[in-house]
Amino acid sequence: ICMAGMYLNVTEEKCFKCPYNFYQNETLQESCHPCPKDYQTQTDGAVSIDNCTCDCGPGTYFDNTTVECVPCEKGYYQNQSLQKECLMCPVNTSTRNTGTTTEDDCTKYCKPGQFVGDNSCEPCAKGSYSTFPISKTCIACPEGQSTKETGADSVNLCD
Repeated sequence: ICMAGMYLNVTEEKCFKCPYNFYQNETLQESCHPCPKDYQTQTDGAVSIDNCTCDCGPGTYFDNTTVECVPCEKGYYQNQSLQKECLMCPVNTSTRNTGTTTEDDCTKYCKPGQFVGDNSCEPCAKGSYSTFPISKTCIACPEGQSTKETGADSVNLCD
């Protein structure tokens, strides 16, 4: 008797595991079902369409609810393919963008008005500002304008 995840080869009268990218959820079948387009299994002998996952590359994960690849949110990364979740950045770090692929993309979290210096948060100098919490540099005020103090967090503080 061929179990789920297998098919009967009628010529050889033997059961074989469904090959990669195929599945069989019933017993006593002579063939396996192919996974949907752009989906694949991680092993042979898949017993359900749920074993077919989207080939999500690094920076994404497979969402079983939406059945699609989703970019990792800010603060998360994924360095491998075919994953079902993203990895959280270390404490007090985050990513600047979604869909990041390496822990190196996680940088120290500084408040707006600061930038990431040598492993510490430094205030933006007079004449510059930072609106993003993960800035590696501050932005210079428009020509002819400056801020009154260090640590400006908006271009509106340039006058």
